[in-house]
Amino acid sequence: MIATVALSTSAIQIAATGIAHAAGCDTWYGPGGGSSNATSGIWGVPSNWSTGSIPGGSDDVCITVPGTYTVTLAPWSLGTADPNHAGDGVNALTLGAPSGAQTLDIYGEAGFNDSNETVNTVELDLASSSTINANGTLILDSTNGVSQTGQQPVGASSVISGGPLLNYGHIVTQVEDTGPGAGTYLSIVGFVNEHGASLNDNTGTLTVGDINTSSATNQGTVVVAKGASMVVTPNSFSSSIFTNESTVTNNGSITVNNASWSQSAGSITGNTVTLQSGAVLVDAAGPARFVANYGTVTLNGTIPKSQTITVLGEPYNYQGETYYSSTVTLGGTQVVNNGHIVLEADGKSNTTGGSVYLIDGGLVNNGTVAAKVVDPSWAVHLQVGVTNHHSGSLSVSGGQLLQDTATKTANSGHVTIAANGSYVLDEGASFANAKSATTTIQIAGAKKYGQFGLAGPCCAGPGVFVARGTLSPVLVHGYRPAANKDFAVISLEGGKFEGRFHSVSRKFTADYKSEAASPAFVGAKFR
Repeated sequence: MIATVALSTSAIQIAATGIAHAAGCDTWYGPGGGSSNATSGIWGVPSNWSTGSIPGGSDDVCITVPGTYTVTLAPWSLGTADPNHAGDGVNALTLGAPSGAQTLDIYGEAGFNDSNETVNTVELDLASSSTINANGTLILDSTNGVSQTGQQPVGASSVISGGPLLNYGHIVTQVEDTGPGAGTYLSIVGFVNEHGASLNDNTGTLTVGDINTSSATNQGTVVVAKGASMVVTPNSFSSSIFTNESTVTNNGSITVNNASWSQSAGSITGNTVTLQSGAVLVDAAGPARFVANYGTVTLNGTIPKSQTITVLGEPYNYQGETYYSSTVTLGGTQVVNNGHIVLEADGKSNTTGGSVYLIDGGLVNNGTVAAKVVDPSWAVHLQVGVTNHHSGSLSVSGGQLLQDTATKTANSGHVTIAANGSYVLDEGASFANAKSATTTIQIAGAKKYGQFGLAGPCCAGPGVFVARGTLSPVLVHGYRPAANKDFAVISLEGGKFEGRFHSVSRKFTADYKSEAASPAFVGAKFR
């Protein structure tokens, strides 16, 4: 009988590359190293390699000899007549042997070219599919540096680009000082952080994307340390997408700028992930917190129960102009919310404040949607169709929620308007209660209570409110009105009120006699 052994892909890769001098590879030996052991040294020294020459564009590179050592890729030159090299371009890289710990340090140190110009990037470019095995560690080592009198800056970025790149080991980013300038860049087409692998952003800023059309998938762990930051962004001619399928720990900051984040599984713990102008969130699963606070962001998919998405209306500058709003577009799709959406027009007037817009598509709400306005200069604009299911909750905790396009809200769940809030329907918007719906109006004083406003502007038609379900006025802050006190909880300012509430709770009755009064309203009268 012949025994069979099943090997994982990573095990096969390690076995295949762990030989002393892999066929077709320029294998690292290091100073005085050899086929059975290797030592630490500098990439740009020909004698450190098995072929006796520094790898080039058509070469496969193997850092696979067992042992514990570090290969440092820093600017190098073969002589005064030769060009300086700020990194290297190779066909493929295999990093990691069956035993020991093998480290490749891409050391971001400024250098000079033959024209005596400063080069502030050290880059390893991969033309083909490459692998970091379980014992391999890649360090993206930026030396931000400072300017010295009469000299060029000494810092530089550390970059790995090209790909694809499969990581079964470890990638670490670090910045050696706090001076301005350089950073670390993971610009890979088809980067996968495999199960059991890690990507640790320890200090400085790690940019995912930027140089190439880039895609990164996390199936292992990603950790952004306190004080560090990770930015997912393309350049002007490409796109970038980060897909999370496992664990992200954000103790610093993560920003998605004009790129895509696909939250398909796994979790994000720690600080909120920031979505900025042009960002796309494709949502599906896993606990996380996102905030959109700059320009227009696109939201697609399903927001899970354990997730919160906050939209903050804040001013931002674009091409010299200041805009006072944040917008989330559903991109013409139907988004399902099983979690929490917060629409907050925060700040003060035109210094720190701005409006919030939710536009273009439909929202099915099984969770909570909360609208809040801090300064009356601004509002939350609801410009999507909403289906608020029985488990769904929609609240206005302050200021104005404006449903100001010809969209429809179908309420089978719970809607609450705080004593300092209003829900305005105009421009052909409609709000229809089902029998199971509850509409709660908070009342804090004779002139301080929540209200629906039905307006009839010039163009798209009046706002329409269809009354069924339960009207539930609630006294708050210790207020108790006199008997027969009437509160204009639905203001008719040219809009249309249709139907009747099936029930009115908490010692109130509905007043429909004032629908033809001036001003016209539907009231809640305290008994």
